[in-house]
Amino acid sequence: MKKIFGLAILVFVLGLFVGGCSDGGNSKDPKDRDTTGNNNNPLTNWYDSSKTEFTITTETQLRGLATLVNSGTDFFRKTVILGNDVVINNGEWIPIGAITSTQGDQAWGNYIISNLSEQNFFRGTFNGNGKSISGVYVNQSDKNFQGFFSVLPEEATVRNLELIDFNVAGKNYVGGLAGLVYSRQLIENVYSTGIVDGNNNVGGLAGVFGGRITRGHSMSTVYGQENVGGLFGYLVGGSGLNNSSAGGNVIGIRNVGGLVGESRLASRIDNSRATSGVIGDSAVGGLVGRVVDGDIRSSYATGNVNGEIWVGGLVGAINGISPRIHNTYATGNTSGIRAIGGLIGAIPGGFPSIQQRSTWFVVANSYAIGSVAGDEQVGGLIGSGYINHDMVSLLNNSFYNTETTAQSDNDGRGEPRTTTEMKQEETFTNWNFSNIWGISPTINNGFPYLRVFQ
Repeated sequence: MKKIFGLAILVFVLGLFVGGCSDGGNSKDPKDRDTTGNNNNPLTNWYDSSKTEFTITTETQLRGLATLVNSGTDFFRKTVILGNDVVINNGEWIPIGAITSTQGDQAWGNYIISNLSEQNFFRGTFNGNGKSISGVYVNQSDKNFQGFFSVLPEEATVRNLELIDFNVAGKNYVGGLAGLVYSRQLIENVYSTGIVDGNNNVGGLAGVFGGRITRGHSMSTVYGQENVGGLFGYLVGGSGLNNSSAGGNVIGIRNVGGLVGESRLASRIDNSRATSGVIGDSAVGGLVGRVVDGDIRSSYATGNVNGEIWVGGLVGAINGISPRIHNTYATGNTSGIRAIGGLIGAIPGGFPSIQQRSTWFVVANSYAIGSVAGDEQVGGLIGSGYINHDMVSLLNNSFYNTETTAQSDNDGRGEPRTTTEMKQEETFTNWNFSNIWGISPTINNGFPYLRVFQ
């Protein structure tokens, strides 16, 4: 991680990040946090097993919730309501939810998901009631599943909650809200700000997310190695992410994204955006680091992206037989060494059959306008693609700005247009300017914008 932190500092000095530090200067690294307070004062006498709804208003009651859950009270079909803004200032936070498995580190993720019923997790509803919890501090760099919650299993849900000024350090599966969310319930209207630091599967809100979320937002600084994202490090197959966003800074090595590190197998991202500055080595994207058979619709990224290989303003790399990137755009500057694109760094392969290609497109109705710089396989829209395998049939009505990207490729990886042309509706043939897109000289610097965000 020392190499990553050094790179992050260099980038801050050079001014490549957008916006600066996301925590407003109020957060500290976990190692610098004061932990002298009393951490052994949980209050549990508010709990009555005959009731189904509880209101919590103090830190000691919140710590009591962790104590109850970690000792086996799961709150199934019960609701906990946050009655006041709560500041956590009495030492290190113990995550809500105890891991009772003794499985080895490499097997823990799959084992926990397959054996959720065997663990002491919160299985009810946590309603933040529009209130905030600030100052959560966790410093467990040798332990997995770290966050305000350790794991949110399939029966649990969280809504209307703000987590502010947190510092969470863990090993794998690390996030501000939870290390792992694997819920069948809708997670909605959850916002987080702070610092998250881990190895693999690290995100501003959750390290790994499986389920559905709407209005999930994080403005955080996130450090990790593999599967690192401003909101989620890893989006489980079949998951849905809607009307969500991330900002701040994301620094990792492999599969690093401003919103999601890696999105898998029929997962879908709709109406979402990232303004994060992103740094990594391979599969690095302004919105998503790597997409494997997932969809991205009506979404965009504006942050600057820097990496080495497979680096894109929106997505670093796309794999699989059925990914779709439709109605998207990227405006941030993108730089690296090989396979660098204004929208997508690389589409290495694994495409649909010839029969499908007449009506099926990987990238459609999308554009890029940020500067693009690299040593080889560099493109205004796509850096590296299956040009020799009919790449042009996998693109539809997608463009890049030749002037702002400083690129001029015209070999099927995207259609080059001038700045003037990129601000004219007639350039974007067959785009839906009635419901999806809009264009105005006073919005988005005159370039097409997505109506859902206006």
